[in-house]
Amino acid sequence: MEKEAEEFYQASKKYKPTYYWLDVEEKTMGDMNAGVEAFRAKLESLGAKNIGIYIGTYFMEEHSISTDKFTALWIPTYGHDDGYYNAAPSTDDEYDLHQYTSQGQLNGFTHYLDLNQIAPTQNREKIYRKLFTVEKN
Repeated sequence: MEKEAEEFYQASKKYKPTYYWLDVEEKTMGDMNAGVEAFRAKLESLGAKNIGIYIGTYFMEEHSISTDKFTALWIPTYGHDDGYYNAAPSTDDEYDLHQYTSQGQLNGFTHYLDLNQIAPTQNREKIYRKLFTVEKN
């Protein structure tokens, strides 16, 4: 996981991303929490300040994955998955982004899209600034 994190960081840093995201959807090792933390810690050691995780609540619970050290949480929960928002994530964790459908439609696109929103339970302006504003040094 550390090698993957280093390759990811080296390929991404030239774009100056506001966030580095780890997408966790499949079991790929015995101790998923240790692997996830190794990836996050390596990114941090390389200089990434904003590191988020995309993970389903069911997967997080099933594999005892901690999100505490990540600076953002992005949760997919589709509800009816009909292109509309109709189900909030079932979690007590504060999350920043919610992917609510894989059947979204937008003008100009002929295929279905994943659609996301800033968590409606949070201060949307604060989350927007956190995720998408580049700080000037």
